[in-house]
Amino acid sequence: MSALSIEFAAEAPQRVLYACRALGVPDHDRCSGLAGSGRRVLGLVWPRDRDYIWDLPVPARFEMREVGPARDTGVGWARAALRFWGAALRFRPDVALVYGYQDPVLLGLAVLLRARGTLVLSMNDSKFDDYGRRVAREALKALFLLPYQGILAATPRAADYARFLGRRRVELYACAIDTGRVAAGAREAFAAAAFGERYFLAVARFVPKKNHMRLLDLYEGYLRRAAAPRRLRLVGYGGLEGQVAARIAASELLSRHVSLEGYRSAAEMPAVLGGALALLLPSVEEQFGIVVTEALACGVPVILSPACGATVLVEDFVNGFVVDPENGEGWIAAMERMGSEPEWRRMSARCPAAARAADTAVFLGALARLEAAARRKE
Repeated sequence: MSALSIEFAAEAPQRVLYACRALGVPDHDRCSGLAGSGRRVLGLVWPRDRDYIWDLPVPARFEMREVGPARDTGVGWARAALRFWGAALRFRPDVALVYGYQDPVLLGLAVLLRARGTLVLSMNDSKFDDYGRRVAREALKALFLLPYQGILAATPRAADYARFLGRRRVELYACAIDTGRVAAGAREAFAAAAFGERYFLAVARFVPKKNHMRLLDLYEGYLRRAAAPRRLRLVGYGGLEGQVAARIAASELLSRHVSLEGYRSAAEMPAVLGGALALLLPSVEEQFGIVVTEALACGVPVILSPACGATVLVEDFVNGFVVDPENGEGWIAAMERMGSEPEWRRMSARCPAAARAADTAVFLGALARLEAAARRKE
C-alpha cells in the first residue's frame, strides 16, 4: 500500500450508526451534530414506537433509513428484522448508538455489532423512580444491557439506575438537542411579546402520566386568586384529549381562560414557546422532558414536577420552580410569582445558560469520553 493510500485511509471519517424506534427531532439534532463534527452517520429506524408524531425541523445532514415489517406477523417481523440487521452490517459502523435497548430487534443488533468489533453504546433515559420495580424484570434488563460497552444516560438519576443494572461505564448526555436551533426560532416571538400578553403553556401528549387533570385543578385554583390571570394554552395530542376538553367545558373559569390547541410542528414550537410566560409540566412520570430544555433555550422559565428528569436544569427562584403537583399551594404560588415582571425578567435572563447544559455539544462530549474509555480498556 502506498503512503498516499495509507494517508487517505487514516482520514476516512468515523462511521456512526444511530439506531432507534422513532427518529424524532431530538434524534435528528444529535445525528446532525455527529455529521457536523465530520462523522458519516446513518440514522436507522426500527419503527415500533408510534406514540409520538415527529416532523423534522430542517433537512437532514445525514443518511436516514426506516426498515420495518409491512405486516405485523411473525414472518413479516422476522424478514424485516433481517433487513434491518443487514442494513446496519453493510454500513460497517465504527460506533453504534442504540436507543431502545429493551426491543428484541435492537438487542439482536447490539449483539451482532458487538461481535463484529463495533463499539456499541446504549442511550438510556429511565430512572429507578419512574414506577414500581420488580426483581425479575430488572434482572432481564441487566441481561439486555450486557452487549453494551457504555451507557449514555440522560440524567444523574438515569446514570444511577444504569449502575444499579450493572453498567459501570456511564456518561451523561442530558437528552441533548440543538438549543441554538430552538433559540433562533423563538427570537422574534420572544422580542415581540409584551410581558402583559404572555401566557402559561403546557406542551405534552394527552396521556395519564402528563397529569393534565391535576394541572387544570391547579390552574383553576390560580384563577380564583389572580387579579389579572394569564391564560393557559394546552398544546398536544393523545387519547385523553376528549376528557381534558370535557373538564375545561365543565368549568366557567377554565372555559374563559384555557385554549386547547392540538399538535404543533417542530418548526412552529419555538415561536409558541417564545411568547410564553412559563412552561408548566406537572408529570407524575417523565424520564426527562425535552420541552423543558426547549423552553429554557427560548428564555422561558419553567414550573415542573420533581418526577421530571429535567429538574437537573431548573433551580428554584433562578430559572423556575420544581414543585410537587400535589402541593397545590406551592404550584399556585409559583404561578403567581411569574406575574412579577422584574422577577420574571431576572429568571428569563438565566434560562439560556441552563439550556446549554443540554445542548448537542454535551452529547458529543459524553460520546467522546466513552470512546476514550473504551480505547483505554483495549
